[in-house]
Amino acid sequence: SHAAYPNMALTADAASVVDIPYSVLDASSSSSGASATELDDALSKAFGPGGLGILTVSGVPDFEKLRGALLPLAREFAELPDDAKQKYEDEKSFYAFGWSHGKEKLSDGKFDTHKGSYYNNPVEDRPCDDDELMERHPSYLRPNVWPAVELPALEPSFKNLGTCIVNVGQKLLRHCDAYVRSRKGDDRASSLERAVSDSRCHKARLLYYFPVSAVDGSTKQDTWCGWHKDHGTLTGLVSARFTDAAGSEVPNPAKDAGLFIRNRAGEVTKVNIPKTSLAFQIGESAQVASGGLLRATPHCVCPGATPTVGVDRSTFAVFMQPSFDYVMSVREEDASSVQTDVDRWSPGVTFGEFTERTLNKYY
Repeated sequence: SHAAYPNMALTADAASVVDIPYSVLDASSSSSGASATELDDALSKAFGPGGLGILTVSGVPDFEKLRGALLPLAREFAELPDDAKQKYEDEKSFYAFGWSHGKEKLSDGKFDTHKGSYYNNPVEDRPCDDDELMERHPSYLRPNVWPAVELPALEPSFKNLGTCIVNVGQKLLRHCDAYVRSRKGDDRASSLERAVSDSRCHKARLLYYFPVSAVDGSTKQDTWCGWHKDHGTLTGLVSARFTDAAGSEVPNPAKDAGLFIRNRAGEVTKVNIPKTSLAFQIGESAQVASGGLLRATPHCVCPGATPTVGVDRSTFAVFMQPSFDYVMSVREEDASSVQTDVDRWSPGVTFGEFTERTLNKYY
């Protein structure tokens, strides 16, 4: 809950985050010697029980160009007239595709109008042709919605950055599989890379946080995104972009604003993602499949004690997750400890059911 971690605890110094150069990640997963040991060590530090549950990957080819092309479009779309934006809302998916603004409730029960989101599947425009399935699982399987007339650049930019993040994420998960295998033996059923590469249900979210105005009385924002753990397999994140009223990019105006993570000891730490790097957070689905060797951590995004008037924030996240019908299997010897750690998991549960239980618990 928000109250358990008051803002005063969120002025922690930025932690040093484990970084893996893309060249090391890209080397064959059968690579022997120094780079394999180095990778194993990095995964243990970042995603193991003592880690922050996050790491960065630097040197991803074209990443900076792709980020630079997409993030300014968040503001461009948000500044379109309301009637234009409403054409790209998808009520049938419970606003899990297309534009969503003022649909999410905050902890005080009010609707969140501070941010707008544009959701789509970054990899497949139409993951399913079965109308009945689509109706049963609309938030996963409905087709993408693009503003082809008002902002044609959004579709290619969103897909290009989204696909880049999924591709790097899959390479990372291949190494996570090797990390788990070396400690627990082979188990194809709980392969993280396979769960993600077989999935047609990835979700990307372009986020736009509207600038706070001096007159609207909304300078106090509880959090941009309250305390939670990601329940998917792996979340890819980029560094946020801040712009002033004239649309010029500015540095993060508030030192106490950004991503905060609570480690296993209960300490809250601020994490800075360099503009030039991709960040990845491990989710609860990976924790389940690995029998707890990889650990999701609670995190929140905070706007700082006094948000800067007139400055907006744009960012992008990709949630790599199994298909809704994927059965979340674990090694037999891990079942009871997994159930203790992740109370929404039970033997035979599908990812879709796990998601439903998660949303029911938190929303």
